[in-house]
Amino acid sequence: MGLLSRLFKSDSDNNKTDYAKEISLLIGCEYSELPANCSKNALLKLYLDEYEKGRKTGYIPVIVVAGSTLLESIELNIEDYDSIDSYRNSVVNQPLSDSRDILNSRFEQCLSCIDDGYDVFGDFSGKINPCSCFLCVDKSDLDKDEKLVIFRIPVKEPWEIFSYIPFGGWNECPETAEMISVCKYWYENYGAVPSLIKSDTLEMYVFKPIDNTDTAFDVAKEQYGFCNDTVDQGTGTIKSLAETLVNSTVWFFWWD
Repeated sequence: MGLLSRLFKSDSDNNKTDYAKEISLLIGCEYSELPANCSKNALLKLYLDEYEKGRKTGYIPVIVVAGSTLLESIELNIEDYDSIDSYRNSVVNQPLSDSRDILNSRFEQCLSCIDDGYDVFGDFSGKINPCSCFLCVDKSDLDKDEKLVIFRIPVKEPWEIFSYIPFGGWNECPETAEMISVCKYWYENYGAVPSLIKSDTLEMYVFKPIDNTDTAFDVAKEQYGFCNDTVDQGTGTIKSLAETLVNSTVWFFWWD
């Protein structure tokens, strides 16, 4: 039995109504359930195998922590539209704003909220701590109503995933159009693909990792604008964030 056969559990194996199934019915995409205790290394291999298969057959996979909060976020994003299809068409067909304008504007807004005397840029420590696995997959991180699944999204480009799973637009989390624009830009420059979505979390697999601190610092500033909590409630400074990006194949974003 292969890795996918051992790790995937068909939806038909579970007769209970669950949020993964409700999300699946809402967005019109099939999924497979993953065991909550799947190791990070096994999950990464599973994702990369599925990504390679999907690119050949017409879909892009995304790991989803399916729960009530994520379902509610999707429903809120599409509530002003007649259907998920009309929402999707509106999002995909609208002209994209310039990603750098979005990131610069959000970056400046973040800087304006910093207390006087606090150096958010910080200093380089010389310690490079790259990330090479998905972080938001431990059983202890899942709420009782959440389930770890993998959706197969029928899109050609990775950034179009958000037209099927729109979860932003609340607090400081970017709205769908901003996410699409920024992730298109990061994909074209770094091969960054939206790979894991939770109600408040986005993880991206990076096929062209950053290999130097200068570029990492530039991208860290962009990421601070995109998700300031990554620094404000995470690394503490932008340069510390930059040091986690060098040679990393996974980018992590979390909004409070």
